Amino acid sequence: MPSPPYHQSPHSQREDHAEDEVYAQCLYVLGLKGGESLTEVDARYFELISMWSGPRLPTDDGLTEAQDQIRVIDAAYEGILPRLMQMDPNKDKVDECSMKNVETAQDRIVPSSQDQNTFWIHADVPPRPLKPSEKEGLKRVPVFHINEIRGNLLDAPDGAVIVHAVNCMGVWGYGVARQLKSEFPTAFNIYRSHCRMEDRPDHLVGECLLIPPQKEDYEKGNKPRRWIACLFTSVGYGKRNARLNNPGKCEPQFIIYHTQAALEDFRVQYDEYVRAASISPEESEPPGDIWSCKFNSGAFGLDWEATKAIVEDEFYGFGGSFSVVERNS
Repeated sequence: MPSPPYHQSPHSQREDHAEDEVYAQCLYVLGLKGGESLTEVDARYFELISMWSGPRLPTDDGLTEAQDQIRVIDAAYEGILPRLMQMDPNKDKVDECSMKNVETAQDRIVPSSQDQNTFWIHADVPPRPLKPSEKEGLKRVPVFHINEIRGNLLDAPDGAVIVHAVNCMGVWGYGVARQLKSEFPTAFNIYRSHCRMEDRPDHLVGECLLIPPQKEDYEKGNKPRRWIACLFTSVGYGKRNARLNNPGKCEPQFIIYHTQAALEDFRVQYDEYVRAASISPEESEPPGDIWSCKFNSGAFGLDWEATKAIVEDEFYGFGGSFSVVERNS
């Protein structure tokens, strides 16, 4: 006896109809009629992305519009890609792509830059040429460079920020930290109080405590005013000591991870202080040049080059001076 014809339930029919409407909307966004091959859809997608990629006008409105357009184009492309992959006659040849890659099309796109002023574009599509009006108003990104010098960290100029890595236990007991504790006792007390106010020290790791110049530290002896940036890159210090409730220094991979977060926090706070000073210069002074030791490479025992790479990444576009001081041997 032949099988009865298959009939979809009304619920399934409604779902299929809704999917067809979404598919039609995605085609409309991409300017497609339907029936195009996967290669043709790819070409159209990359064409649209390239139109809204590359250097943008430095205005907030221009950047926001470009980002919104990119999101809409991406959503439309992702909306039709699974169906196109199913219909593509060569789909069986694509056997190394995960479902996530297929659905998000990340296997078909490569990043041109991590900068917010550029977007994800296909490797073979050059950025859209700039119009003359865009070239005139284009904001140039400052080239960031670390100035590595030999000398004394305490020779930092007036208003400079001295950067070092710290634990979350309220202890400056080794190397540069011990030197800073002696030179800036008020700043140290602020750091220690900050640690003691936290119920769990590990909640501080990955943060930055940026301490403005303290009168008690610079007025005595007529010293230059210095900011102190404390990067919480390890929970404890040295070896584990249960009696002192010290978990010991973190493993290198965790210190690297926390360093990135702490530097990001430092950059945000630094920029906020600069912005506040530009609005009300009579009320506050901005932080100045950044002076740093080769932090993480002393008590925490990490290779400086690994930390340096993170600094260069987090301070991309920074227009100020960033000096790393190595003590004279």
